[in-house]
Amino acid sequence: MTKRELSQVYYLNKEIQIHEARLQGLKRQFKRLKTVDGVKASSKESPFTLHNKRIEGVRPTAKNKEAVRIMAERRALISQLKTQCEKEQQRLERYIMTIPDSFMRQLIILRFVDLREWKDIAAIVGGNNSEDSVRMAVDRFLRDR
Repeated sequence: MTKRELSQVYYLNKEIQIHEARLQGLKRQFKRLKTVDGVKASSKESPFTLHNKRIEGVRPTAKNKEAVRIMAERRALISQLKTQCEKEQQRLERYIMTIPDSFMRQLIILRFVDLREWKDIAAIVGGNNSEDSVRMAVDRFLRDR
């Protein structure tokens, strides 16, 4: 497996974050389109006392319908990316289990599964390992495999 293939989980997660942020922006815009009103309502059971009930919604204009459609498409895309990310994660974990060296498995897990930075990985594994030494060890391993 190449470094690029190993990095797919990381980049898929980043892509999901981007689309989720864009969806949140759409939701904020959509909230501004909402309209609020009040109606008189009664309780469901006796005694049927009247009270004010707040209702809110979005007027069914073409612009609003388009916003709803775009948000639905964005949600579907995010769902599709999450499914793809889960499959890549499982593939990555299957690959990691084939690595015979425990130290290398740790490095690969910390970097490509836990998405840690090299300096954090060096601190976690200890043993006078530097940021550069763990990065180069992984690079050599992937190149020679």
